[in-house]
Amino acid sequence: MQLSRYRDQYFSKYRKIILNKTKTAGIILLICGSILFIVSLSADYIGVGDVDPDHFTLGYKQITGIVVGAVGILFGIFLWRKKLLT
Repeated sequence: MQLSRYRDQYFSKYRKIILNKTKTAGIILLICGSILFIVSLSADYIGVGDVDPDHFTLGYKQITGIVVGAVGILFGIFLWRKKLLT
């Protein structure tokens, strides 16, 4: 019970600071995830990926970048929209 009371006092005192840091981290993660997603998806067109003029292929590095970028976008949205102690 002591820990619960201490936690409630801490969060009530520093709630605004914690929410600002969480939202900022969410926005940064959202932006970085979006950039990684777009760069990984368009790597062949910008000349970074496996450039084969006959066909378009997604390599394992591109697929990994797309998945990590999508997870970053989703987690960034979650952090950005998260409400602490509603």
